[in-house]
Amino acid sequence: MNKQNFSVISTPFQPFISENKAIENYREEMICWNPEILKREGIVYQFTVKDAPCRVMLFPDACVNFLFECTPDAPKSWMSGLCTEPLELSLAANTTYFGIKPFSNIGLKYRNGHASDYVNKTSTVEEVFSLTDDLALMISQAADFEERKKTFFRHTAELIHHERDTLSTECLSILLCDNSEEFSLNRVEQEMGYTKRYSEQLFKTEIGIPPKKYSRVIRFQNCLKELNEMSIAGNLADVAIKLGYYDQAHLIRDFKSFTNYPPMKLVKELRAVSC
Repeated sequence: MNKQNFSVISTPFQPFISENKAIENYREEMICWNPEILKREGIVYQFTVKDAPCRVMLFPDACVNFLFECTPDAPKSWMSGLCTEPLELSLAANTTYFGIKPFSNIGLKYRNGHASDYVNKTSTVEEVFSLTDDLALMISQAADFEERKKTFFRHTAELIHHERDTLSTECLSILLCDNSEEFSLNRVEQEMGYTKRYSEQLFKTEIGIPPKKYSRVIRFQNCLKELNEMSIAGNLADVAIKLGYYDQAHLIRDFKSFTNYPPMKLVKELRAVSC
């Protein structure tokens, strides 16, 4: 398989940031994060909090997230590993935030440990990676969005391993992203030719969570997008069928495990913050 000609475009959705009335000037752009892997894209984004501090909820989206608080006198940075539960962020008033969200965490050059050590954890970027410069300060002092992008990508050699044999895990992650049905290791065995046990161990080592959990997160993200487009009187049963849940009760149970909200209550919350 030719890595250079393969592309996956599946943008994660974080509605409490991109559609929040307490935030302005939200901007995002698709980028090539790591050209050496199959799922090579990511997004770079920026937004400014208005004149009151706010708390926002981030939902699982099968991505890691780099976030920089652009205050030149006291810059801050965070790296959140893959999340399987909601993460709450406290954002400062009158402050610009700059972020990078790779669609795959394969190949990250952690200072210590492995991907699984950072699941559901948030640390400073400097704690997770060995950096020669004060990246948070440099990004904070950059003049604008474009300059921040350039500053960050000048340091990717310190963040990414470019020569690792991860093709099997990459193929499996793409298979899971393309499959809206209930995850089946039997299907993985048929598609990839590896035993269930080997595929599961390999995936968890590189990604940090088992493939079944990853598959559930991907389906949850698809569900979140569907619900955001649906009216309050929409039919959950139709969404459940479309996305391969057993039934409506299965969708609700899975959704609550990732958000702590029943689906329609979250729809109402989203309408409230985006009005």
